[in-house]
Amino acid sequence: RPYRRHCVAVALHEVSAASILAICHIYSTLLLKARAASKASKAGWGAQVFYSLANTLAYMESGDVPRCLWRFALAFCDWESALPREPGVCHVLHLLAVTVSQQLAVMSYDDLLGASSPLPGLDLRAFVEKTTRFAARLIWEPEHSQGSGPLAAVLEALPEAAGRALAQLYGLVGRLPPERASAAPPRDAW
Repeated sequence: RPYRRHCVAVALHEVSAASILAICHIYSTLLLKARAASKASKAGWGAQVFYSLANTLAYMESGDVPRCLWRFALAFCDWESALPREPGVCHVLHLLAVTVSQQLAVMSYDDLLGASSPLPGLDLRAFVEKTTRFAARLIWEPEHSQGSGPLAAVLEALPEAAGRALAQLYGLVGRLPPERASAAPPRDAW
């Protein structure tokens, strides 16, 4: 399974963080360009390109890309000092938010808590807390949300993508039956 291969590669120090940052930068930039095209075009082809690319990325490698990105973000990204000095980290987090959102759009709560979840059960709370804190810093602290050139586009798109993923996750968790609610992040995490 791709996720296990990734975990073994990380354990054996076979993962090049620079390579993963570069690939995430490329995919994130493609998503940003499709997002910009969808806002500028009345024909609607930009949105189609965005969702086609996002679905392809989210379900590549048997759907393990978001899970691998999450583990990479936890291991290699400094969530606290990433803004605005680390554009690579911002691209990783943007790609993570988009791919998680794409998977959550078609997921039931059984899938969310199952083995194929993009966020294993123990990581739900960490994802909610870290993503909320990161997006809030982008929105409420102006020194973090200002960038120039390509960085400005990802700093603008990141809160939107993170908000979409968090809203979908909140909706799924809110529909959990009482016997499964203990697996969800507590209210104070949101």
